[in-house]
Amino acid sequence: MTRNQPILRFLLFVFTTLVLVQAIQAQELEDEGVTIQASPPQDTTAKKVVSKEDIEKSGSRDIAELLQDTLNLGTLSYGGYGNSASANLRGFDAQRVAFLVDGVLANSPVTGGFDFAVIAPESIESIEVIEGGSDSSFNTSGALGGVVNIVTAKKQAPGLRVNGSLSNTSYLPVLFMDNKDESAPRQWQDLADSQRAAVSAGFGVGKHSLSANLFATRAANHFPFRDDNGIVRRKSNSEVWDAGIAAGYTRDLPYSAVVSLKTNVYFAHKNIPRSGYSDDFDEQESRSLRGTLLFDMPRAFSDQWAAELTLDYNFLNSIFAGDGQSLHHIQAVNRWTWFPTERFVLKMGADYSFAELLSYNTETRRTSDWGVYLTVYIQPHRQFLIAPSIKAVLREELIIPVPKLGLLWRITDGLSLKNNYYRSFKHPDMEDLYWDDGVMTGDPNLKSEDGWGGDVALSFKKDYLAVSGALFAQWTRDSIHWYPLGDTWKPQNAGEAAFWGCKVEANATLPVPLILQTTFKTAKLSLSYQLLESRLLTGGALWDDNRRIPYTPTHIAGFALEGNWGAGLVIVSGHFESERFVDTANARELAPFFLLNLNVRQKIGSLTLFAVVHNVLNASYQTFIDYPLPGISGTLGVTYSAL
Repeated sequence: MTRNQPILRFLLFVFTTLVLVQAIQAQELEDEGVTIQASPPQDTTAKKVVSKEDIEKSGSRDIAELLQDTLNLGTLSYGGYGNSASANLRGFDAQRVAFLVDGVLANSPVTGGFDFAVIAPESIESIEVIEGGSDSSFNTSGALGGVVNIVTAKKQAPGLRVNGSLSNTSYLPVLFMDNKDESAPRQWQDLADSQRAAVSAGFGVGKHSLSANLFATRAANHFPFRDDNGIVRRKSNSEVWDAGIAAGYTRDLPYSAVVSLKTNVYFAHKNIPRSGYSDDFDEQESRSLRGTLLFDMPRAFSDQWAAELTLDYNFLNSIFAGDGQSLHHIQAVNRWTWFPTERFVLKMGADYSFAELLSYNTETRRTSDWGVYLTVYIQPHRQFLIAPSIKAVLREELIIPVPKLGLLWRITDGLSLKNNYYRSFKHPDMEDLYWDDGVMTGDPNLKSEDGWGGDVALSFKKDYLAVSGALFAQWTRDSIHWYPLGDTWKPQNAGEAAFWGCKVEANATLPVPLILQTTFKTAKLSLSYQLLESRLLTGGALWDDNRRIPYTPTHIAGFALEGNWGAGLVIVSGHFESERFVDTANARELAPFFLLNLNVRQKIGSLTLFAVVHNVLNASYQTFIDYPLPGISGTLGVTYSAL
C-alpha cells in the first residue's frame, strides 16, 4: 500500500460529506408537511441503556466504576482512580470489547484498550451496551465481547443551563506498616485524599446550541489495604492529577438534519508503581485531543433514505519514564438506511481508519483498515423480524467476511424472543505487531483473532416488572497473549478458548409498605446474575481438563435497592465476583469478593447534597494479581443546577 492511499481514501469520505451538505442546501422547501422516516425495526440484539439520570444518581468518578455500579459488569483494575482499568463482557476484556464515542470506535489502535478517565461522566448523556458479537446497529470491527457506545452531550434545550459539582473522597486513617516493615502512625490527610470538581454549561437558541464541560481531579490514592500476609499497609506512589474539557456545537438544518462538532481535550500526570506493592514508580504524562464532525440526515434526498456521516480525529501524546510516543488516528464512518416499505429496511455503510504511531520503541508505523457492511431487516409478519448482515473487513490485501444473523419473535406485546449467530474477528493491535523496547518485542506475523458465537434471549416487560434472560456460547482461536521468552516478552497466537453461560436480570417497582409510606414514595429493586463457564483449549487441552481462562470469574451477581422520597433517594447496592485464576495453568487464584455500597442524595433548591460509601464492609480484594484495591471509602459532595 502506498503512503498516499490512506489520504486519498479519507478525502473520499470528506467528498461524500460535501455532497450531502450540498443536497440539503439545495432543498428550498419548508419543514412543514415533510414526513421523516421512522428508525429501523427493533434490533435482534439485547441492548441495555444507562440514562443521564442513572449517571447522575451513581456518583461514579469514571466510566469503569459507572459500568459496575449501574450494570453490575465485572471490571479489572490496577488500583484507585486513574489507574488502568478494563470492563468485562461475556469473558472478554476491554481490548476485545468495542468502545465507541458517539458511534465511532475509541479503542486505542496501539494497545487495543480504552482509557476510562478521558471522558468525564458529567459529559455523558447515555451509555448503550450490547453484549456479544451480534451487533448490527454499529457494525464495528473487533467487538468479540460486545459494544459499549458512549453518547456525549446532545442538542441543548432553549435557554441557559449551568451545572457544577464538587466532591471529596476519604479513606480511613489507620495504623499501618510501611515498606520497611516499621509501624507508621495514622495519616489524617487521608480524610482529604481525593478531590474532584466539574462545571458544565449548555445554551440553546433557535437552530443553534452549545455545550461545554470542564473537570479536574486530584487523587492521592493513599488507601489502606491488607497484603498477602494480612498486614495492613498504605498505598503510595500512585497519585493522579488530571483535567479535561469537552465542548460541542449543534446546528439544526432543514428536514430535521443536524450537524454537530464536538471536541474533547484531556491531560493527566500519573505516578505508575512498577508493581502493585512496589515503592518504586515511573511518571507518566498523557495529552489527548479528539475532534468529531457528525452529520445526521434523517431525510436524504427523499423520505425513503436516511444518512449519517462522521469524521473523527484523535491525537494522543504520552511520555512514560522519560520516553514518549505520539499517535495520530483518523476515522470516517458513513451509514445509509433505505426504507422502501414498512417491512423491509436496508442498512449499508463503510468505515475507514488510519493510524500513525511515532514512538521511541519502534520506527514510524502506520495501519490502514477498511470495512463495508450490509444489513437487511425483513418482517414477513409484524411479529417476526429476520436480520441477516455481512461485513467485509479489509486490511492491505486481506478481505475477511464477518456474517451475522439475527431473529426476533414478538410473542406478545411484552414478551420477545431474540436469537443471534455471528462470527467475531479482530486484527492484532500495533503493539502486538511492532513494539520493541528491549523487554517487549512484537511479532508482525501474528494472525488475527477469530471465532464464532451465538445467543438466545427472552425478555418480558409489563407494568412495573421487566425480566430478561440470555443463553450464550462463543468459541475463539488464535487469541493473542504475551509470554516471557528468555529475557523478553513476545506475543503469540497461543489462545484457543470456549465460553458458554447465561445471564438473568430483573427490574421491579415495588409496593411501599404502609409503615414506610410517610417517608418513601417509590421503591425499585434490580437483580442481576451471570454464569460464565470458560475453558482454555490451547495445546490440545480438552473441555474436561477444566482449565479456565485467566481473570474470568464463573459467577457475577449483584443487586440494587432504591428508595425515593421525592426530593431525595437512597440506594443500597451489592456486587459479587467469584474466584478467578491468574495464569493459564490455573495454579494461582484470587479470592472471591463482595462489595456493599451506600448512596444517599438530597435535593435542596438548586443544590443536591450526596454521600457515597463504597465497600461498606471494608473487604480486602484484588481483581488483578498483586494490585490491591481500596477498602471502605466515603465521598461527600454537592451539585448545583440552574436552568
